Amino acid sequence: MLKRIVYSCILLLLQSGWSHAQTWLQYRDSAEIFRQQKNTDSAIKYFNLSNETIDKDSLVTDSHIQLLTNIANLFYNGKSQYSKAEPFYLEAREVIIKKYGTENDTYAANANFLGQIYYYLKQFNKAEGFYTEAKQIWESLHGKKSRECATICNALGILYNDNGQFEKAEAQHLEARAIREQIFTKEHGAYAQSCNNLAAIYWNLGQYDKAEPLALEAKEIRGRVPGIPKHAYAISCVNLANIYRDMGKFQRAELLYIEARNVREAYFTKEHDDYALSCDILADLYYFMKQYEKAEPLYQEAKDIRERISSKKNYFYAQSCSNMAALYRETGQFKRAEQLALEADIIWRNMGTMVNSDIAINYNSLGALYFAMSKYDKAEQFFFKARVMWRESLGEAHPFYTDNSLSLAKVYWGKNEVEKANDLFIKAFESQVKQAGRIFSFTTEDEKQLYLKNITGSEAVYQSFYFDKLKNGNKGQPYLISLLKRNQILSSSQQLRKLIYTSGDTSLVKKYDNWIRFKKQIAALYSKGEAAPQEHLKALTENADLLEKDIVRYSIGSQHSQEKVVEWKAIQQQLMPGEAAIEFIEFNYFNGRKFTDSIIYAALVLRKEYPEPVYIMLCEKKQLDARLAVKGINSRETINGVYSSNFLFKLIWDPIEKYLSGIKKIYFAPAGILHRISFAGIITNTNLYLGDKYQLVQLLTTASITDTTNELLSAATKIILYGDISYNADTVSLRKAASIYDVDISITRSIAGDFAGEYDPGFFEVLPNSGREIDNIASAAAEKGYLVIRHKGVEANEESVKSLSGEPSPLILHIATHGFFYPDPELTTRYTREISGKVFKRSDNPLFRSGLIMAGAENVWGGKPVDGVDDGVLTAYEISNMYFPKAKLVTLSACETALGDIKGSEGVYGLQRAFKMVGVENLVMSLWKVPDAETAEFMEAFYRNMFNDKAIDKAFYKAQKQMRDKYRKDPYKWAAWILVK
Repeated sequence: MLKRIVYSCILLLLQSGWSHAQTWLQYRDSAEIFRQQKNTDSAIKYFNLSNETIDKDSLVTDSHIQLLTNIANLFYNGKSQYSKAEPFYLEAREVIIKKYGTENDTYAANANFLGQIYYYLKQFNKAEGFYTEAKQIWESLHGKKSRECATICNALGILYNDNGQFEKAEAQHLEARAIREQIFTKEHGAYAQSCNNLAAIYWNLGQYDKAEPLALEAKEIRGRVPGIPKHAYAISCVNLANIYRDMGKFQRAELLYIEARNVREAYFTKEHDDYALSCDILADLYYFMKQYEKAEPLYQEAKDIRERISSKKNYFYAQSCSNMAALYRETGQFKRAEQLALEADIIWRNMGTMVNSDIAINYNSLGALYFAMSKYDKAEQFFFKARVMWRESLGEAHPFYTDNSLSLAKVYWGKNEVEKANDLFIKAFESQVKQAGRIFSFTTEDEKQLYLKNITGSEAVYQSFYFDKLKNGNKGQPYLISLLKRNQILSSSQQLRKLIYTSGDTSLVKKYDNWIRFKKQIAALYSKGEAAPQEHLKALTENADLLEKDIVRYSIGSQHSQEKVVEWKAIQQQLMPGEAAIEFIEFNYFNGRKFTDSIIYAALVLRKEYPEPVYIMLCEKKQLDARLAVKGINSRETINGVYSSNFLFKLIWDPIEKYLSGIKKIYFAPAGILHRISFAGIITNTNLYLGDKYQLVQLLTTASITDTTNELLSAATKIILYGDISYNADTVSLRKAASIYDVDISITRSIAGDFAGEYDPGFFEVLPNSGREIDNIASAAAEKGYLVIRHKGVEANEESVKSLSGEPSPLILHIATHGFFYPDPELTTRYTREISGKVFKRSDNPLFRSGLIMAGAENVWGGKPVDGVDDGVLTAYEISNMYFPKAKLVTLSACETALGDIKGSEGVYGLQRAFKMVGVENLVMSLWKVPDAETAEFMEAFYRNMFNDKAIDKAFYKAQKQMRDKYRKDPYKWAAWILVK
């Protein structure tokens, strides 16, 4: 309707005898109306008509300058048609020179616009020239600390960043930020822009520890401060998402990318390059996640938009070609991939050095394509081209260069050039270890898990290479890989706790205590299940994450100073004659071109006299799975069947035997499903158990051999025993027993009916022998003069265990009770999850799905929680929030306490993980549901041995032998127990 009115007005005025001089003004006014209505095409049309009909007297005027600038701005901002904007800015420049000369704000602003145009056209030298000219003028007119200078510093910083000149980019953005903070304070969009752009530099450099806080600050300011355009907020969403994507936090990244795309659609419409870019980067994420069916339509949408709004020869169209080429390569459409990648290459190579970063990515993609096509020579050629460019622009420590090393190594593997491949694999591995160290220097434990899960998937490739090509003569590299990859997160967590409690830094300890307080509240709310206020739980989790990151950053300098890398030669030096170390490894077999469906188990055997560890193939995981299903080996008949046959011996031990001649003591670290095996209970071909032949010392990693001691108990050791627990204790008794501890009622756990429907009175059977067990242990300890504290009945409550956190005395903690572990709900059926109403069964966190049952637990298990006290369900998550700096031994005299989710090189996530996180040196646990009477018998023998001047490990092995000799044909009664040092 508005358009018709404008046309009618123009027609009437022309019929009324408009003068030529008036016509251009009327066209301009009509264009202004269309511009206000965001009708860009009509606005451009009438501004052009105005420019074509302008009278000669108005050619060198402010009005003409503004007219030309308006047309250029519409092509630039409204249409993303930068080449069409260029001539109008240049024409405006000439008019400005004629009217004002060059030393003025108008000329400098025009130079700034031209710099932006050439930036988008990827003409680096021209862009830099115009930006520099504008900066010099503004410095002369307004001084070096002016807002104008900050603006041009920001523009130069973006330019240098995109051209790979990161030091120059950083300097410009730091200068801009300092000026803006002084002029505007931090509560301003310009300051946020500088933070955002600094974050982009550090992201490009792979320095995520520096990038993330800046990106968060920018996004927070842009989302909160009034007057900041929405498209600026979208940019911050994208920058933060880029960081999260590269850290492996894919879900967080996805939400941010989608939010940015929605904002850009509303602000620009879909016919804009910024919207197309949002489609592209969201597709990139799905590509990384291997969700190609989601990525393809987004890539295609971006490509279609770019074809409509610009030409097929521009930068962004080439970007679409390169992206789709990578996608088609991964989906096996090699011809289409090659055609598109080469088309992008031709376009970019005609644009100069400013697009070198894109050319390098495209070269690397072509290398991957030719590798997939088994054209190894061409793959090598393109990988090397990308490698040279990245070495010069990003350096050898950058993740792009590391990934390129891996890719080239695979090429040489395919060409059977083993030494070349090995050299590159070693370099890539060393670089990845350093990159992980940088990520670990500022991230939460959850973020570390995501990084290892989604980003660093190369361990299997390394191990497959050595398995396939270099079992011998590898100089122990497979062993080193296992050592450095194993328990990275656990080790980081242990070091952090130790550092905090030994630092003497009251500020750091206060931060840590506040973090633990948050985690306790999270545990309290989490156990309420669906009844918990989800928004409050989300806010607590976010606050806890922020505080955890702050703690890690605050302490990282000291933490790194305490870290040490243990290599296999150092372990070898610690081995005595007659001792060996076995590092078991598990990996998904990569055949040099792709991953197969085989998961391989191998052993790396180290002896004092060996020149390098011996690499021994054992078996495939599928050969073990059926017999070792996590919930399928609890019955007495099944257990005795597994450990009475030589099935396990043939698969995982017989191949090693010939390397163990003369060996009496073996240190070993299991991997994968081997964590579920009682090695001492494996029976040989000669009907001897491995426990008969060897002293087997189970470790989380054989790296700990360098720290392993056989320390005897000291006279100061405090022994705390739990047994004969009242699971169905009444409300009054529970509150009275808990009142002696410092209980924060605001964070007590209360589950409102979430267990109802499964509860059966007496669900937790009384353990009659547990009382006798701890009484006998207490008597034996008292005879030797140890301080003993017993908790029975209602006094064996959750609060009493938590009160031990930070205990300064040497400590032995023994808990005789029921234990539980529930498998990952993702591995069970939907029906099962719906029927099992328990919060702990449904959790995606394995530390909530394992725990110990303390006094009063039946109340909450039956949906009748007791207000003001803990619920009696002591989860591994809650244990992980404690700290036992001097715990010599924790004995979990309960069922299935050694079980948990097995997470790659990080081992078992459950009670074992939790107690190791908090500093426990020796941990005794069970692999299956243990019989009550024989458990008490085993424990009494173990503690008698220990009190008779036996080291903890020797006392355990002697007790195991005693039980094995007594119940030789019934391993169900004794083989469940393992000691992990």
